[in-house]
Amino acid sequence: MAHIADLHSAIRGIALLLKPDGVAVIENHYVKDLIDQVEFDSIYHEHLCYYSATSFQNLFSQHGLTLVDIERIPVHGGSLRAYFQRMDGPCTFARAGNILTNALLNEESIWGVSNIHFYQDFGKKIESLRENLTAMLREIKKKNNRIAVYGASAKSTTFLNY
Repeated sequence: MAHIADLHSAIRGIALLLKPDGVAVIENHYVKDLIDQVEFDSIYHEHLCYYSATSFQNLFSQHGLTLVDIERIPVHGGSLRAYFQRMDGPCTFARAGNILTNALLNEESIWGVSNIHFYQDFGKKIESLRENLTAMLREIKKKNNRIAVYGASAKSTTFLNY
């Protein structure tokens, strides 16, 4: 979902193709983990959106799909795996009353993921991380030690450019 420019068209397509008793499974970076762990290196041109359980629920419900289950998974430093069914379909999977799903939605409400204030300190945290890393690198250089780096992922490029 992070790579899709026209989200509503894609979700309409999922709703259209999904059988009444089918389940759509979507995985994406979890915005809460991204913010908490200062994963700014995950933000680059291919990733257009980051989601919470709340934003998934709101987005998919606009297209007749209901969030029936969700789990946090460790992929990419923290992701969500969300399960959706058609609202008009039979109950073939856990329903939105799932205790863990509701618990995560309640936690997000308490954390304020739908509030701009939740995101405002993110830039400050990134600047602090850069300052600390730069100081550490200067200290290593001052001691005439060397640093070797291997990799060319988009994350490493974002990180090094900043």
